[in-house]
Amino acid sequence: MPTYFEKNPPPLYLADFDYFRLPRERWELLLTRLRQMGANGLMVAVPWGFHELEPGRIDLAGHTNSRRDLVGLLHLATALDLPCLLNFGPALQRGLLNDGLPLWLAAGDTALLAAAKRWYTALSQTLTPEQWPAGPIVAVQIDDAATTELTPALSSELTEVKWPIWLRKHYPGIQALNAAYDSDYRTVSQVPFPETWAAGSSPLERDARRFLEEEKVDLKTSLTDILSAEGWQVPVYSTLTEPPVGAPAWQSYLLTGSIDRLPKLTKKSGLHLPHPIETEPDPIEVGSGPGWASKAPIRADGSVRHNFWRVRQALWSRRWPASSSDGSVWCLNTPHLTLITAVGDVPLKVETEAPAKSPIYRLRLSGELVVDETLQVTRKKMSGLYRVEDETDQTDLVALLADPTVAFPEPLLSHLRWLLVGQAETLSLAVRLAAHLSEMLAVPPETDPAPEPAGKRPMAHAYVLDEARRGLSQADAALRKALSSIGGLEQGFATMLDRDEDETTESVPAPLAIHPAAFEGTARQTLLTVGERCGEVASGLETVAAQLGEVVAQPFNLADYQEAYRAAVTAAQTARRPLLDLITQLRRDIVAAELPLVIWRIHDQVQIVAECLRWGVLRG
Repeated sequence: MPTYFEKNPPPLYLADFDYFRLPRERWELLLTRLRQMGANGLMVAVPWGFHELEPGRIDLAGHTNSRRDLVGLLHLATALDLPCLLNFGPALQRGLLNDGLPLWLAAGDTALLAAAKRWYTALSQTLTPEQWPAGPIVAVQIDDAATTELTPALSSELTEVKWPIWLRKHYPGIQALNAAYDSDYRTVSQVPFPETWAAGSSPLERDARRFLEEEKVDLKTSLTDILSAEGWQVPVYSTLTEPPVGAPAWQSYLLTGSIDRLPKLTKKSGLHLPHPIETEPDPIEVGSGPGWASKAPIRADGSVRHNFWRVRQALWSRRWPASSSDGSVWCLNTPHLTLITAVGDVPLKVETEAPAKSPIYRLRLSGELVVDETLQVTRKKMSGLYRVEDETDQTDLVALLADPTVAFPEPLLSHLRWLLVGQAETLSLAVRLAAHLSEMLAVPPETDPAPEPAGKRPMAHAYVLDEARRGLSQADAALRKALSSIGGLEQGFATMLDRDEDETTESVPAPLAIHPAAFEGTARQTLLTVGERCGEVASGLETVAAQLGEVVAQPFNLADYQEAYRAAVTAAQTARRPLLDLITQLRRDIVAAELPLVIWRIHDQVQIVAECLRWGVLRG
């Protein structure tokens, strides 16, 4: 079967997307920013240690932390038409804690290969349905370039078991080894594995390096065999070998420093855009340092630096050869469209065939498309000041349309479509989250209890419910007392809620739901109110999300876009008001001890819905 790369012509520009570093509620916004910058695909590292919390307990669906929802990210990539190359590790040198390897692996005697095989098998069972052409995964990579200087705890199996075996295979006897090393070891088992590596390698160090390189090859072969056996059919990259047949080699274009000219690409090469998004602070369970990509084109809040525009100009100049660029201003001029983007505030004088007084539109980074009164057309020239930023927002681009009543011409049509798709996906996410809360916090209709099995003692349902309420009350009192004495309310509560007693399942289950029936009085009524409000929010947002879906499914014009954008923003603003009111009420009542601490979980879920709307639709 042909690969994605053989079916889709270049160029392909893959930007890093470190989902594990980024709040889930900002994924839609930041993926939209990558689209606006010119990226048309993703390179996604999958850190093993972030997903396998304990040996055999793997979360790829975001049950323990929404940033672990790798499956959800792939569905989002499908909606935004972003093909993905996934790097499965096992080791990932991306500023990750312990190079992305599980901390429990480094601290124990577990063999790396055996644990990595389990990790690859679990990944495959979940992700193979997402491979191309059914899903967005167009290739996977085995990053087998783990550090040579492995930590003693991690390399204990290598240094104490495999290393002596390797030496016996390469030397016919201890005399030959001593002659090579100028040593006097009595047995091969006495030969230590080097703890440090000198600039001028000794025979022992050279052998150790050869040993580790061969171990890497063996690991790569074993992991590739697992991928094949588990049903992967997309190309498999390895740092130890040439690119797979029919798949491109990747050249990097540095984004965090001074931006040089794009490397020359051929039909057999693609572009990798590393570190495009800043993260500060880097999550403590992920990063080895406090920050990541501090000079990236895209800031953590979705605003952009000047190198964003430079990257865009470089990419857009390559994608549309008919355009022109002087390093400051990029312009695409066609009979139907004049499109301009600039690095800084610059005066414009652009030739155009548009009639005098034709309206010129400024597209803001938020997606708002408004008439720009500072630019005008006179004597076949568009002139005025191009402003990169004003008191309202940063400028995405400026567009002059020959006929605003007809469908947008390309590439403006696709550019605006991705902006609306990002908002539509956010609205759909908010609908799912709010609807889940509404269903969870609704009281089911009264039904006759099912008959008890013959010979079994009837269960006193009211008694069981009373016991559950009494247990909740006692647990809440004990928790409040403990937390008041040791501090750390938020951390202690999060630890309590995230604890899962079942350590035998391979996939981490979703946390237990909170139901109003387990509460009485104010707590019960509050939960019912939250459920009702979330149901109303979900209903209102669902209608608008469907409308946006209809708009982006076909070519649309200026009026269509402006109406869809306003509808999305209005819906988000309308939905956030009752959500923020609920958050305020929950905080006050919990602090006043009118609600048990367990209601913090509901508070957090309501806040996530509000934050999704803020970042994904209103865009900060």
